[in-house]
Amino acid sequence: MLRDESKPLLTVDETIKCYDCCPREEQFIREAKESITIEQVQEFYEFLQESHKLDNKSAFDVIYYLQEVLRVLPTHYEECRICGDLFDSENSGCIAGYCDGCGCQQDYDSFENGCDDCPDVE
Repeated sequence: MLRDESKPLLTVDETIKCYDCCPREEQFIREAKESITIEQVQEFYEFLQESHKLDNKSAFDVIYYLQEVLRVLPTHYEECRICGDLFDSENSGCIAGYCDGCGCQQDYDSFENGCDDCPDVE
C-alpha cells in the first residue's frame, strides 16, 4: 500500500504495511525517507529556529546531520547559499546550492562542461 501524499506522516498501519512490503531494513528506511516532503523539512527547519532559537545555519546543520550522518532525511533538500530558503535540488535550483529565486551566480555557458566545471560547486 502506498502512502496517501495528503497525509503529513505515515500512520502506524501504513508503517506496518510498508515494512511488510519491504522486509529488509534498508528498503524500509529508504521508503520512509522518500516519503518526507520539502514542506515537512521546511516546517522542521522553522521549528528549530523558533522553538530552539537556532539561527539559519545552525538549524540547517541539524538537517544536514540528519541527511548525511543518520540518513533519515532525503539528501536532495538544500539551503540556498544566498537567501537561506530550502529547495529540492532534484526539481529546482542549481548544483552549486542556489535556489531558483536567487539563480545561478556563474555564467555556466562559458564552462566547457557546463555546471560540472562551476567553481562554486563544492
